[in-house]
Amino acid sequence: MSKITKKILSIVTVALVIMVAIVVTVSVLVSKTHSDQVLVSQTSVGVGVLENDVTVQIDRLKGIALSWGGEGVDYSALTGKNLDKVTKRWEESKTSEYDFACICDLGGQIIWKSDNYNLASSRINDVIEGEPISGIFTDENVELSVQYMGPITFNDTGEIVGMILMGMDLREFGYLDSVKTQTGSEVSLFSGSKRYSTTIADETGARAVDTQMEDNVAKTVLQDGNLYIGQAVILGQNHFVNYQPMKDYDGNIVGAYFSGMSSASSDASFRNMVLISSLLSVAVLVVVDLILMFFTKKLVGKPILESNRIAEEMRTGQLSTPDSTFNFGNDEIGQFARKLEEAKHTLRDYIGDISRLLSMMAGGDFSGEPSREYIGDFEQIDKSFKQIRSNLSEIIRHISSSADSVRNGAEQMSDGTMKLAEGTSKQAASIETLADAIDKISEQIRFNTENAEKADNLSKVTADRITNQDREIKNMLSAMEEIKNRSNQISVIIKTIEDIAFQTNILSLNAAIEAARAGQAGKGFAVVADEVRNLASKSAEAASNTNALITATIDAVNNGAEIAARTAAAMTEVKSFSEQTAEYISRISEASAVQSESVRRVEEDTDQIRAVTEQNSSTAEESAASCEELTGMSAILHNEVSKLKA
Repeated sequence: MSKITKKILSIVTVALVIMVAIVVTVSVLVSKTHSDQVLVSQTSVGVGVLENDVTVQIDRLKGIALSWGGEGVDYSALTGKNLDKVTKRWEESKTSEYDFACICDLGGQIIWKSDNYNLASSRINDVIEGEPISGIFTDENVELSVQYMGPITFNDTGEIVGMILMGMDLREFGYLDSVKTQTGSEVSLFSGSKRYSTTIADETGARAVDTQMEDNVAKTVLQDGNLYIGQAVILGQNHFVNYQPMKDYDGNIVGAYFSGMSSASSDASFRNMVLISSLLSVAVLVVVDLILMFFTKKLVGKPILESNRIAEEMRTGQLSTPDSTFNFGNDEIGQFARKLEEAKHTLRDYIGDISRLLSMMAGGDFSGEPSREYIGDFEQIDKSFKQIRSNLSEIIRHISSSADSVRNGAEQMSDGTMKLAEGTSKQAASIETLADAIDKISEQIRFNTENAEKADNLSKVTADRITNQDREIKNMLSAMEEIKNRSNQISVIIKTIEDIAFQTNILSLNAAIEAARAGQAGKGFAVVADEVRNLASKSAEAASNTNALITATIDAVNNGAEIAARTAAAMTEVKSFSEQTAEYISRISEASAVQSESVRRVEEDTDQIRAVTEQNSSTAEESAASCEELTGMSAILHNEVSKLKA
């Protein structure tokens, strides 16, 4: 799996975890809030049902009282007779042990009462003066009860003969349990701030009566007369509670209706929901992660790995490898990979074209032209090739011209040297002949005049030849000077080549620096920079070798010039000797008397001339050898330059 795939999966996973956590948290909180609202709503329902059931109990008592009045009660009951009949009827009519009743005469005296009747006082006398009364009442003995009080009429005459009171002590739990069954909530009745009757029981089953209302609740409900809805801990369990003021018959707040819903089951459900939601979230995340992993690896990971492989091939210079067979999509990654392939093709074509041009240059052919158009930053390469080709072509033309001049000068110098050698040989032969003649002077003294004339003629010829030889030597010196000047020009050209090689090396270094700055995109160009730097090194090396060759040539030319100078000096001396010989011959003609002495001196001078002539002959041979060597070097230089094509 690629690194970017791992990053994408990590980011998406974190985002999904956060999103799922938020969704689950909000859902759970909303569910919890809704559950709490439902519980609060149920407490309101419980209070309403409880209040309504109290009213139902009042109506039940009223119904009993009215049924007694409707069916009539024996008059004897009002006089204290047949009370067993009343008691029996009461046993049939009551529905709870907490029901109580009494019958009074018109004076308010109790004629009959149930066994559990325990009121300290009643308001039954108010019935005589008005309508029947019913509601919630408080008493010293019965703190909280519901009562109905109405008249008793005589059936025959319709005359009011007494009063009846029906009541129920609200300590009775049966109707509360019925309310709990109907609403599912715990209910209680408070007498003042004390829990008077309740369905709440502890672990032993004992009802939590006589427990006190919280002070803040008592203030809100009992003092301010407002509804209180909130939460409270009852017997160690959290409850949502609803308190509603309870008013008696006179409209006074005497207690409170209470309804409470334990949140234990709701909290357990909430915990289960959180657990289930968490497990489902984890399962969903795992499934989504697997799906993301599959599609991310397919759509992102594999294309990026393949693109990275292509980029790595470009970075390592593997531009001739086959194109990728991976089926890239039409997204940005696919476009990027295809552009990488196109860039690889472009670089491969550029490098192939550059290699071709460099190979031609390495083979001495500088006439090559790029076979394709260079674009972007590659335009500079095209410009550099054109500049190199232009500069080197000019240099090659100069070197070729100079090589031709050197060759021509060497050939001229060689011809002059050969002529000098031939003249020197002839001079040596003449000197030998002169020596033989001088040797025979003593024997041929009688032929002095004739021989002197011949010697005079020979001396003239010799003088003419020596003059010609002197002129040739001067020409040779001029040619040697020209060769020396041409060699100096070649040195300047070689220096220009070295400067071009140095500038090319600097250019390649700059290109390498720019490639390093370009990072991955410039790795391929760094290879080109290395090749250009190698070319510069080879050019510098070739220039150095050529410079060394030209330096050796210059040294040889200088040596030849010195030899030619010495030859010229010797020829001048020979000329002088020839003139002296002519003078001597002339004197022989004029002064035969001193012939013996002159002959002796001529013999000495002849020996000296012989030595100089031999030396001149040796020098001429050396000059000829140097000229031949220079000619050979010129030919080599010309051949090397001819290999270069501009």
